[in-house]
Amino acid sequence: MPVPVRAQAAPGTVLSAKRYRMKNSDEVLSVLQAVLAACSPEQEFAANVGLVAQGLGSLAATRFALEAQARLGVAVPVGALGSGLSLEALAQQLYVQLAQQPAAAPAAERLAPATGWPLLPLQQAFLVTSDADFTADPAGCHLYREVDVSPHDEAALACAWRQLVAHHTVLSAVVAPDGALEPGPAPVLQVEHVPAAGHADAVLARRAAWHARPARTPGALLRVALVLSPGQATLQLSVDGLLLDGHGLMLLLDQWRMLADDPAAMLPAPQCTLADCLARLAQPYPPAARAHWRQVLATAPAGPFGEHA
Repeated sequence: MPVPVRAQAAPGTVLSAKRYRMKNSDEVLSVLQAVLAACSPEQEFAANVGLVAQGLGSLAATRFALEAQARLGVAVPVGALGSGLSLEALAQQLYVQLAQQPAAAPAAERLAPATGWPLLPLQQAFLVTSDADFTADPAGCHLYREVDVSPHDEAALACAWRQLVAHHTVLSAVVAPDGALEPGPAPVLQVEHVPAAGHADAVLARRAAWHARPARTPGALLRVALVLSPGQATLQLSVDGLLLDGHGLMLLLDQWRMLADDPAAMLPAPQCTLADCLARLAQPYPPAARAHWRQVLATAPAGPFGEHA
């Protein structure tokens, strides 16, 4: 018989990120219960039954995983919650991780996956909302663009694409079993030659296929194709939000065009690597940054569910 558990925490509470050495998995469970109560204060959860089966939604699950991660200092597998993981089982897993890591390990090291790059909070949300185990309408975040590239020839575009992928290693990323991003095979530019009369139909067919959910998250994060017919060339680009945001997509297209115009062009070196950026983000937020956003939110309009917490 499942035993309901409920920790006392005020609605909207953000628990301290101060970390303590846990003596056993029961102490980890107590922390997880407190975090869960803060994330979903109106609901009680049994510790030995899958959280999603008890009604934990995708947004609450994402917040729970991120706040538990900040509280304990180890990566919390939000994707595993959708596969039926209970609070007790999660506590046991996290206790093993804590016991294997030195207490003084840097945050970036404690939170890093075995390979690749950990997901940022927004990426975690995209991954969870694309998981059919969490919702009957898995959507995630999908960016799709079509661009008329008729002034460029096939060879120039293909060469520029190879240069772009070599320059930006994240374009080859795939979702690892632990829910992080890891290096994968370089995405290949698909080239389709069609008669002029079939150009629009070819573009339409691929657009429909790439918009279909099974073809998107988390299988293929990036797909790119070039449809060619006499006098016409259409570039089709399908990108998952786990990989790029809107600004990144526009930067990608601008740099692709620059390389297609001039194969000898040199792309600017990044100011910091992806690993460096993630390491910085894993550190505690500076007090000045927190003060700035508290001031901004204090004057922001209320959201659809009430005042800011």
